Amino acid sequence: MKSYKRILTATFGLMAASVIATVVGISGNASALACYQYNPSGNFTTSATPVFNNICGITSTLSSTQGSYPLGDEPNFVRIRQNTSNGNPLGADNPPLQLSMNTSCTTGEKFDIWTYVHNDAESYYNTNGGSSIAQGAYLNTSAPINSTGNSFKFTSTIGASNAATVTDSTTLNCAGKPVKLTLVPNSVHYNNNLAQTTYYGLSDNVVNGSTPLGSPGPMSSGIEWGCWNYRIVVVYEVTVTPETTPPVTPPVTPPVTPPTTTTPTTTTPASVTQLVNTGPGDVIGLFAAASILGMIAYRRVISRHLSKQ
Repeated sequence: MKSYKRILTATFGLMAASVIATVVGISGNASALACYQYNPSGNFTTSATPVFNNICGITSTLSSTQGSYPLGDEPNFVRIRQNTSNGNPLGADNPPLQLSMNTSCTTGEKFDIWTYVHNDAESYYNTNGGSSIAQGAYLNTSAPINSTGNSFKFTSTIGASNAATVTDSTTLNCAGKPVKLTLVPNSVHYNNNLAQTTYYGLSDNVVNGSTPLGSPGPMSSGIEWGCWNYRIVVVYEVTVTPETTPPVTPPVTPPVTPPTTTTPTTTTPASVTQLVNTGPGDVIGLFAAASILGMIAYRRVISRHLSKQ
């Protein structure tokens, strides 16, 4: 009887997968599907092939959320909270995750951006590389790092080569005032362990980039099995940075060139700078006059000399 029920479950799962594939092919996003409704007893059917984040009404908690509140709806898989535990994603002081957040965004305030990944396919089909395993699974993130504004949107997209992509976002609203957000260095972490209590580091390039998703085993494998035990969380941290206004450089006034002063040229009259041009005739006249005066003076001297004798 149990085998018969398993066969019926498998058949139903494959049919559901076929329907999912058809709907996804039309909508392009698995979030458009009706959610699988959570049952605390575990007796509910999902899929025999990978489907990401499509279980709703989850009343159980997840250690990665660091809180006693229920996980809720998986399609809301990007969430935000204020980080009050000095950067520790699992710190006991961290408040609950929220779908969006309104705050004053004071300088130095930090926020966790949290992305949840669950391959909802049934674990029964993980065996021997079964149909439930997501192949080439990946996460793409988009974040307004190093930008200034008063509302910031953080987006994550999850997909695989054999599964439809799903996308979700969260928003940080900063009370209408412009602030600048920066990524806290070395704050990108993930966990994919069964206990969901240990985080490992990822490159800062994951933010506004892409990273493989893997569980069990290394994240870099890009292979995620179906089941609760193989859920993955990726979290990074942003902080409010004071916006620095560059100093205003006053315009440079070019130096004023004084007008060129032209010194007037003084022309010296020719009569001052040149000797009188007497000419040959004038020279002869002067010589004759001097000769006559000399003879007269000579005669006077002779006459006086003779009269004394």
